[in-house]
Amino acid sequence: MSKPLLGKSVLYGLGSALLKVIDFLLIPIYTRYLSTADFGTMDLTRSASIVLSVLFALELREAINYFYIYSNVDVSLNLLLIPRYGMIAAACSGFASKIVMVIVVTLLTNKVYPIPYEYVRIGKLLSVVLALFAASLLIPSGSLWVSLAEKLALFMSFPLFLYCLQFFTSDEKRGIISTLKELGFSKGKTLL
Repeated sequence: MSKPLLGKSVLYGLGSALLKVIDFLLIPIYTRYLSTADFGTMDLTRSASIVLSVLFALELREAINYFYIYSNVDVSLNLLLIPRYGMIAAACSGFASKIVMVIVVTLLTNKVYPIPYEYVRIGKLLSVVLALFAASLLIPSGSLWVSLAEKLALFMSFPLFLYCLQFFTSDEKRGIISTLKELGFSKGKTLL
């Protein structure tokens, strides 16, 4: 696969995933200011907009497959969870149905166009992300500036932890070194 296509695919996937995470993180705000009926209307409107956006892009076959899987999972989870957990269940079922949809699409597209994922590297990346996220939760919320500085330090340590886990390939290390040299961070010293 070409590098530009891979880069754009990753960017598209990350953008879509980021929107889902933001939606999930906004649940407390939604539940505080919206009634149960408003929340249901919002979820229905969002589901309809997804279907219509795919239909208007003239991808009818993909829209039908997507809506069939997504709506079945979403409605099933809503029927199971809403009576017990209320409006939070509607948000969680939408999120869960998106995860199921990603898994199904990944499995189906891998049959047509197999992608050799580097699962070990993905595991290392996820482990560092989860560890840093857990560490950020342990930071006390005292002073705003101290908390921001500590979280910024955690953020800046992300590539160092990846380096310690031998995440980077030798080509990537050479690229990092050449970029740092171009930025003036190295005066002929060995960085990695």
